[in-house]
Amino acid sequence: MERTKWLEGLRGIAAAIVAADPFFMSDVWHPFVSFWTDPPEGNRRLVQLPPIWILFSAQGMVTLFMVISGPQFLARASFAIVRRLLRIYLPVLVTASLAQLF
Repeated sequence: MERTKWLEGLRGIAAAIVAADPFFMSDVWHPFVSFWTDPPEGNRRLVQLPPIWILFSAQGMVTLFMVISGPQFLARASFAIVRRLLRIYLPVLVTASLAQLF
């Protein structure tokens, strides 16, 4: 099935939110707390409302990214992992085995 451009754009936005999240997560704490959390006095900021809060919800964006990527992502990822194991760890295994043998 051919992907539509808006779905790819949504996946890109989700990936950008997840990638940018650690840069300001420790300095700015109030967007990561819901508007309805206790104590109410500390949770009444505009950035905690749902339309803006989505920009700071990295956990939800990871789930969205995985759902949009679908099973094709898993097939590509598993192939990449097997290739990486063969390309990186096989030469190390051979070299370490030869060093132990000699």
